[in-house]
Amino acid sequence: MSPPIANQATDRSKRRTQSPSSLPKRRKISQKESIVDAVTKSSNGNNNMLVWFRSDLRTKDNPALAYALQKAQQQHESNPGSRKALVIALFVLSPSEFRSHDVGAVKVDFILRNLATLSETLWKSHRIPLIVKNSPSAADVIKDMHQLCSAYSVSDLFANQEYEIDESRRDAKLLKSLPNDHVEFHLLQDQCVVPPGVLKSKSSNSTYTVYSPFKRMWFDVVKKSKDKYLTLADSLSDFPAPVNSVADLESLSITHPDPIPDVLKGFELEVEKKRHLEETWPAGEVIALQNLDKFCSGKRESSGVTVYNDARNYPRLENGTSRLSPYLAVGALTTKQCIVKAMEANGGKLDTGSSGIVTWIQELIWRDFYRNVLVGFPRVCMGKPFKLETMNIQWLFEDDVFQSWCYGKTGYPIVDAGMRQLQKTGWMHNRVRMIVASFLTKHLLHNWQHGEKFFANSLIDGDFASNNGGWQWVASTGTDAQPYFRIFNPYTQSEKFDPDGIYIKRWVPELAGLKTSAAIHNPHSVLSAKELIKLGYREKPIVDHKVARERAIAAFKLVLGKGSQIPNPKSNQGYGNHDYEEKETKGGAPKTKALESYFKGKIKSES
Repeated sequence: MSPPIANQATDRSKRRTQSPSSLPKRRKISQKESIVDAVTKSSNGNNNMLVWFRSDLRTKDNPALAYALQKAQQQHESNPGSRKALVIALFVLSPSEFRSHDVGAVKVDFILRNLATLSETLWKSHRIPLIVKNSPSAADVIKDMHQLCSAYSVSDLFANQEYEIDESRRDAKLLKSLPNDHVEFHLLQDQCVVPPGVLKSKSSNSTYTVYSPFKRMWFDVVKKSKDKYLTLADSLSDFPAPVNSVADLESLSITHPDPIPDVLKGFELEVEKKRHLEETWPAGEVIALQNLDKFCSGKRESSGVTVYNDARNYPRLENGTSRLSPYLAVGALTTKQCIVKAMEANGGKLDTGSSGIVTWIQELIWRDFYRNVLVGFPRVCMGKPFKLETMNIQWLFEDDVFQSWCYGKTGYPIVDAGMRQLQKTGWMHNRVRMIVASFLTKHLLHNWQHGEKFFANSLIDGDFASNNGGWQWVASTGTDAQPYFRIFNPYTQSEKFDPDGIYIKRWVPELAGLKTSAAIHNPHSVLSAKELIKLGYREKPIVDHKVARERAIAAFKLVLGKGSQIPNPKSNQGYGNHDYEEKETKGGAPKTKALESYFKGKIKSES
């Protein structure tokens, strides 16, 4: 949804051989560098391993799973006469957590489907049962974790780290409390190639807030230490099967994995939409890896990673982007897998070679960048803009206008096409994400948080760091954001990136019969209101482009002008509900406490 909302992955077992200086070598983690002492047992005699799956629904390049399997294996090899440690998988279903984090039914459905394929793989290949625990709230998750560790005689809990503020606080509480139950909690890193906090600005030794220098440092560090940053964790298939015996599992009253629900109460989908999502986005890491291989090997029709630099901006091209973002969002793939696969297609090179491949890798680096911002500036997780001075922007809100945007009824064809694609498929082309986000925040002057929330609830690839970073980038409130006076013109964007109107006609069928370019991109400039009504399209645009642009620039100037005050980030005052003092600003912005009086009568809006 912003500079990037790209995402992708790779299967190490299919990796082509490269020269020693190009791709990282595969290596086992030695006992010396293991995160645990293989022969140590907890004082109460428990020695089972519990792997807590979260946003990492895969068996390849999963550090938490790999380390749990490694420790169980090492313990048995060190003490062959002792009871073999069991490895048990866990997933916590918390509807209240989904709701509080704006995870919508489309993504919940995808999580459940990926969870089902994961459970089947774990059980059929290595007899690892997946336990599904329903926890009503975040507080219940902590309590339930203690109870589960006790019930299954767990000595070690493994999980991959999540960086959002609520998740970080939850894990911090468990790190403090689990040792009281003789349980060691191991947090591994899998979401970023370079973990947050490693890359610091050379000038200030602080978190990078601009992408370009971050990217340069990222390339420099990764190229110098490929084995450290690009070696994939051992896969489930690398370990002897089965991991557990049926008899040992029965001693814990486990006879089979827990069933995965087809639907979660409160997150139901219409039958037709669910069917469409299952066809469009089949679940599982096997499917994801196959799609990644096709994208990177050029096996997909008409496009692939080598032409990504040119194809990625054209929404009419079904395969112009990788379309792997949903799999990255649920952790069926990792960024690291994507980059390793891309390097294979690029002769082992990381930042040189194919321009398409390098561009795709750069898009993936945005994922690391936004997670660095999230960790360095946790206020972005708490409803605050990165640029604190923008807290004083006088956003407007009209529910009927917002609903028109949500459901693709604005009278701007490219905007309407994007929003309807989102409603139908749970996904939207990245170029169009930027256009519709700019339209909401600049043309309609609606708070970016409303759009962020709607996207989170609607997207199958919802990812907090990328979604938040992308919306703030477009709204000019975030890190490395576009200047507030740079406002996407929906008409010229449409003409440039969908010149034949193929994308628009696909998603706005009312306009499918129009023949001329002018009529497709700006039907109100060619057709009469009567003709538009007959087609079933909006009689007038929801807002006039020129006037809306003028209003947005004035609103930003009013609070970003010389002498503007930066609000206290700890203030509990409602974001966007501040009183405004009159400010003298340059460039013709009005001296007023409210912009609406200045623009009254200039905005062409219809419900």
